[in-house]
Amino acid sequence: YSEIGFKVEEYKRPTFEVIFDEIIKAYNPGDSIYITGTANSFMGAKIAQTVVSYEIYRSSYYKTWWRTSNSGRIQIAHDTTTTDVDGIFTIPFVASVDKSVKNTENLIYEYNITATVTDVNGETREASISFKMGKQNLSATLSIPQNAEQGGSISVKVEARNLNDNPVKSKGTLHIFKLQAPDRILQNRLWAAPEIQQILKEEFVQLFPYEPYKDEDKKENWSTLLYLKPTEPLTQTF
Repeated sequence: YSEIGFKVEEYKRPTFEVIFDEIIKAYNPGDSIYITGTANSFMGAKIAQTVVSYEIYRSSYYKTWWRTSNSGRIQIAHDTTTTDVDGIFTIPFVASVDKSVKNTENLIYEYNITATVTDVNGETREASISFKMGKQNLSATLSIPQNAEQGGSISVKVEARNLNDNPVKSKGTLHIFKLQAPDRILQNRLWAAPEIQQILKEEFVQLFPYEPYKDEDKKENWSTLLYLKPTEPLTQTF
């Protein structure tokens, strides 16, 4: 025996919508921030002089190249505002931070704002927007083709963006390193290398020419050689 329940509501076509303006500016912890949005009727009229209820939540996480750790979400604001004659509303708040946290080098704060509008007919619509900020408000990414021919040219694409994924005009220096691969073809190890080798490397190579002696089959253990270092800073324009 099993059962399941569900609800059926009368469908009502929405008559207006709530839209937040895009957040382009980069902020710092502790800044005073003003989030703007608009309540518009689908008939073209403005939802003027209407109460807007809003909630703001803050969460934080550490993001490094090897892992990401999150903290809980807490409410930092719950208040109301009013749309003007053009249906525009403004939500002001201070980007508060957790002062008990000492290590803020890789700490990223994320703020989520939800606005709810109810018109004179009792119809309710809401919208949400979020943005991030941190001590390091810039991230750079490199991308190259997966395949390349020996002796051919390679195009390296450099992108700089802030924590909200907006492009940022920036300058930097590009270093290209060449990996020093082993002087023989190696296959993957079928078992872990012993902590103490009982045979000399030269003898091992003669007996097992395609087997790695230790961990030289892994690229992360290869030595590197500075292949190219531009003398002038690299400028990336978006």
